[in-house]
Amino acid sequence: MKLSDPNGASFSYTLTDSILKRLHEIDGKAKGYLGIHDAIASNETRNRYVVSALIEEAITSSQLEGAATTRKVAVEKLRTGRKPVDKHEQMILNNFMAMRQIHALANEPLSLSLILHLHRILTEDTLDDPDDAGRIQTAKEARIKVVHEAQNLVLHVPPAARLLPKRLEQLIDFAERARKDKASFIHPILQAVILHFMLGFEHPFVDGNGRVARSILLVGAEIWL
Repeated sequence: MKLSDPNGASFSYTLTDSILKRLHEIDGKAKGYLGIHDAIASNETRNRYVVSALIEEAITSSQLEGAATTRKVAVEKLRTGRKPVDKHEQMILNNFMAMRQIHALANEPLSLSLILHLHRILTEDTLDDPDDAGRIQTAKEARIKVVHEAQNLVLHVPPAARLLPKRLEQLIDFAERARKDKASFIHPILQAVILHFMLGFEHPFVDGNGRVARSILLVGAEIWL
């Protein structure tokens, strides 16, 4: 199944030598975990590494969205369980909570309910209207455009909101077919990247589109690797 824009133009990608090299490196490093030293592979040590990785991912994703806090303060907040004092800290906590669920979510088929569930977690107490959490935009709402604020330039106008239910259904169908179809192989990382790109293209939410797209990318990587 092909993915396309609202006018019917199909999306495509090109596998350059540098991309193939990076995919090979990822494959090699992923297999390397099977031979990890017993001390590092112990439950206690492994859990410490996992928590550290989750914290780093949560902070980085939030900073990409404009969260203004230092890494030191963010790490302290997550490790101690201190309640967020502002929207920026709440965003980081939400990202951390979403990251913790990704491994479990990888066992479930991708669905609209899963995407909305992630959006609800990622945007809790960070939206101007709390009712916007866990729902896509409706046809009655103005679409959220992607704008380069410094240059006052519109970079992307998403498809009409009335098309979102069907287009998201097609994207989910593509993801599930790509995962199960053994005759037409797409590398797992490329599948995850395609999901990330398409969610950004559809831009289905009032806010939090980037955070959801990055989380779905990680869910995709967990599913297929």
